[in-house]
This record gives sequence, C-alpha cells and structure tokens, in this order.
Amino acid sequence: MDVNSEGIYETRPWKIFGEGPVAEASNPIRYQGFNEGRHRPYTVNDIRFVTKGDVLYAHVMAWPEDGKVIIRSLSEGNPLIQSEISSVEMIGTNAPVNFERTVEGLVVELPNDVTINNISLLLKINSL
Repeated sequence: MDVNSEGIYETRPWKIFGEGPVAEASNPIRYQGFNEGRHRPYTVNDIRFVTKGDVLYAHVMAWPEDGKVIIRSLSEGNPLIQSEISSVEMIGTNAPVNFERTVEGLVVELPNDVTINNISLLLKINSL
C-alpha cells in the first residue's frame, strides 16, 4: 500500500466508483453484509476511481499482459470527464507513460519492464 498511498489516503469518491466485469456483475450481499472475495478474479478491465483535488486516480486491478490499459469511462466525448487530459503518470515509477484518448477510451501504454506491486497499479490522471 505504501507505493499507492498517494491514491489511497485523503481521497474522495469520483462520479462512479469503477468499471469492469466485477463492478458490472451482480454480487449480492450475503452473511450479514459481507460479500468481499465472492466475485470472479479481477482483470485489467476492472478499474476503481478516486479523486484528490483536481487529480483523478485509476486503480487498475490486474496487470495487463499486453501492457495496455483502456479506461472506457474516460473515452473521448464521455460526459464523465469533459476536460482534456493533459498527462497520465504511473505512480511508483519514473518510466514514461504514453496515452491517447479515443472514442473507445483512454488508452494507456505502460512500460514493459516495470512491475510495482501485485495489488493494483495506480494511474494519476491530470486534466486541464
């Protein structure tokens, strides 16, 4: 958690909590309100969002085998984020991160020689 602390502590919920197969699947509460761990394994499409100030953080719940993350909620023309995205950083590394905003989503190409942790990789998304 230390490497991702910037996107954990003192953050606030964003307009939506996340996207992806686990977020979109039904996961009924059982056993006095606990349902953690009762879903399919996370994939690269499972992303959770928080904000701090003007910054949006995207926790990607699995490392992509092809080094590419597509964040559908940040697609070009999506009303969730109408401002232009100025930069994307991968927290915990100084490696360059290329990105492009398309109608499919925000396409982020991660460095292929970096693995930060096995919990989630954290993207810091700045907009104008």
